[in-house]
Amino acid sequence: MLVFSIVIFVTALIAPVVMNLVRSQGSWGLWSFVTVMNFLFIAGLGLQQISYIAALVLPFAYFIWIGLAEGIAKKKFPLWHKKSYRWRFEDEDNPVVAARKAKEAEAEAEKKAKEAEAEEARLAVIFEQDRKKQKAKAEAQTLKMYGSGPVAIDGANLWGRVYSDTDEDHQKAFEAVANLLVRLKASGYDPHVFWDSKFHRFAKHLQLAGLSEGLPNMLSELLSIEKQMITVSQRGLAADADIIAWATLKEAAIISNDNFNKEIEDEIILSRAISLKERGLLKKFSHSAGDIVVPGLTNLV
Repeated sequence: MLVFSIVIFVTALIAPVVMNLVRSQGSWGLWSFVTVMNFLFIAGLGLQQISYIAALVLPFAYFIWIGLAEGIAKKKFPLWHKKSYRWRFEDEDNPVVAARKAKEAEAEAEKKAKEAEAEEARLAVIFEQDRKKQKAKAEAQTLKMYGSGPVAIDGANLWGRVYSDTDEDHQKAFEAVANLLVRLKASGYDPHVFWDSKFHRFAKHLQLAGLSEGLPNMLSELLSIEKQMITVSQRGLAADADIIAWATLKEAAIISNDNFNKEIEDEIILSRAISLKERGLLKKFSHSAGDIVVPGLTNLV
């Protein structure tokens, strides 16, 4: 009986190495069956020959041995292991497997690229539709009629547009703004001109006459209006805050191509500008044949 037990024990020790090679060929069912049977044999052997404790300890030790046996199988039988199931179908060391996986990865990358391209095209269509809707809405607000009342003129904005359109002829630019003011007053509107103080440096560069008397006096002379009709922003600041505050207080229209939504703007200015725009009081303009055209002013001659 002792000899039989020793044979069983030795067989159980050798079996994991052999069965790892069997398993490497894909015979998982056979490997599982033999492994379970070995566990039972070891437990029975420990119970019969030693004690109950051995019946518990020996299977645990055998479990550790199974893990070691896999390494022994790979080391002692490398050629066999090289031809294993995993090597043939999964191991990237196999050129055939590597080529197949590379092809699969390429196909997957191409699929993802097409999906990303399709998604980008879809989003582009959505963004374009949204842009057109926003543009149409803005144009509709701009074209709301404003028959009479106070009007804030973003002077530097109007002057800059005409200056650019007339090959930087500053005289024609001032004449166009002055002509608009005359037409506004003749049409029953009450215009007030706002100008950026930063224009002082540009006026100095242009060597405009009368600048030595101050920017308000120079503008009053060039635009042929009273000085009281001109507000120049604080030094170094744009006139946006003054324009929005005045238009909000007076419930006045604003003539400017500025949207007054720059990130540097104060939150109060931004909210007031949105309110004015929603009420159709932000009027866009264009320049044609020397005249400043404002479609949203009904009675402008």
